[in-house]
Amino acid sequence: MNKKTWIQKDYDLMKIVQLANETTHSFPMATSLVNRKIYNKEDARQYLRPDISKLYNPYLMKGMKRAVARIKKAIQKGESVVVYGDYDVWVDGETSTTILLKTFNKLKHPVNFYLPNRLEEGYGLNNKAIDKIKESGSTLIITVDCGISGVEEVEYAKSLGIDVILTDHHLPSSLIPDAVAVIDPQQEDCGYPFGMLAGVGVAFKLACALIPDLPDHDDFIDFLEIVSLGSIADIAPIYDENRTIAYHGLKNMNKSNMIGLRSLVNESGLQDKKITSGDIGFKLAPQLNATGRIGQADLAVELLMSDDLNESTFISKQLKELNEERQEIERRIVAEAIEIIESDPSYEDDKFLIVASEGWHTGILGIATSKICDKYYKPTILLDVEDGMCKGSGRSIDGFDLHKAVDSIRELTSSFGGHEQACGMAIKLENVDEFRKQINLYTDSVLTEEDMIPKLKYECVIDEDVIDFNLMKELAWLEPHGVGNARPMFRINDMKILDSRTIGKDSNHVKLKVLQGVKEFDAIMFNSEMTEELTIGNRIDMIVTLDVNEFRGRKSIQFMLKDYKNTIDN
Repeated sequence: MNKKTWIQKDYDLMKIVQLANETTHSFPMATSLVNRKIYNKEDARQYLRPDISKLYNPYLMKGMKRAVARIKKAIQKGESVVVYGDYDVWVDGETSTTILLKTFNKLKHPVNFYLPNRLEEGYGLNNKAIDKIKESGSTLIITVDCGISGVEEVEYAKSLGIDVILTDHHLPSSLIPDAVAVIDPQQEDCGYPFGMLAGVGVAFKLACALIPDLPDHDDFIDFLEIVSLGSIADIAPIYDENRTIAYHGLKNMNKSNMIGLRSLVNESGLQDKKITSGDIGFKLAPQLNATGRIGQADLAVELLMSDDLNESTFISKQLKELNEERQEIERRIVAEAIEIIESDPSYEDDKFLIVASEGWHTGILGIATSKICDKYYKPTILLDVEDGMCKGSGRSIDGFDLHKAVDSIRELTSSFGGHEQACGMAIKLENVDEFRKQINLYTDSVLTEEDMIPKLKYECVIDEDVIDFNLMKELAWLEPHGVGNARPMFRINDMKILDSRTIGKDSNHVKLKVLQGVKEFDAIMFNSEMTEELTIGNRIDMIVTLDVNEFRGRKSIQFMLKDYKNTIDN
């Protein structure tokens, strides 16, 4: 198990006690709120029970007025409109496309949609797609979750007599495409109060501008469900407006009025369960994004738009099969990457891992890269090699700006784009060795050895006296979790191990029974192995999240073990 550094979050005892007294929350709950910069009763109420009426005015977003005016003109003149989405490995593009399709349905103006095939066309706007759209007779393209870097493509569309409206959420470069309207809250001069919307969130704001009374419609919750699905899947930070949307979108997702979404929920075995952000991340999103990874992204949109039970059930089963295929390919890529790294001593001193191989599915490299990055806790790029060209994905560790690192040697790449924690890129095979050398020189200059140790940030130390179902009920109010609102971790000291065994098909998980005072608890650590510290009778300190396990109608509090140390070592 990788060595980890334990860090207690900023601990302002006075503010914690004050909030606990004002709200009657328990000390661990008050600590968790203060650590999220919630200091008074009213802010706590809004955070835990977000008011949907406090969503921001969409017209605060730069470009919104121009976009709405151009779309209204298209509707009045009966123009053919195409919604151009991202194939998207995180569902953001598919859900963004769905939002605008549903919006135009409500406006009674039918539109077409286009999702590029990632295996043949790659990411974002491309001229071949624009040619196809021209041939179809369309005169307006509205992008979702892409386009902010498409300067040349927008010019090409304009030369063919096609107007373009860009909606995106990625970081713009210094050169913004000369589109009819550009809607991206990350633009420097955009005055929108919250700049961290996912692509689907930006599409939703356009929908709200086009249909001002949307919140009064019965199907407003359908929109919220789609936006929360895409935002959580895209790992958008779950605070501010994103939290409000996710909170209300998740409320009744297992009983969704959208037949397609309900079929997906049922196929994932979640029909009788209150759906959480974790369910989206680990069950719903993987099935939807498998379509984009394998190269059939249209299926996800078709499912979300379907109002036919038989059709949606059939598509859901297809998605499940595609996801199983994706998982098998992913396992192979990860295993091959590990073999390359472990068999080559030169990787030991690299702080940045660059691994290239033939026959790797480019649509699945992103998630495989995440697994390698997590295993070695090093920034990582995996590249597929084909005909002298390499295409791949990068993932980073906390505190390391991947986009800035690659940008420092972008002359060695053929193309790249992304953000601080993830990127996609293409590079000539002949440049890979030099790229590996240069990016490791850069990484050596900005990362210390301490930076290469993963950090676990916990809320506070707790003991058996406060661990009960009342605390579990309070902590559940912090859902939905995600970036910016991670599931709270706690430190529990001096737990005696009463029982220790491996579980799982491959015996790759560890289950403990531990004791503190007079209370016994089960603790599970996934993807771990038995170690000397986990022997019966030993005493350990633990970093855990708390969970409620239900088995045969009996509920118990269970620790999800993130790390441990011998008590005598602390």
